[in-house]
Amino acid sequence: MAYIGQREDEWEWEQEKKRRRKKRRNSVTCPTCGKRVSKEGLADHLKHVHNQRIVPPKPPTIEVEDIPTQNN
Repeated sequence: MAYIGQREDEWEWEQEKKRRRKKRRNSVTCPTCGKRVSKEGLADHLKHVHNQRIVPPKPPTIEVEDIPTQNN
């Protein structure tokens, strides 16, 4: 049975679900403690809570070696 204002309530619930989904997409897990923090706030969280910082990834290196030759 419907009630007055049900459509508005359902619309508000859907908007809240969308906000939660968006917030979850824009968050990452802290590698140290596992807490979910925003992508922008991860650096501050690591600095203030764990006294750590984000280290930029190292570029890939290419290793080479000489091919042995056969001298006849």
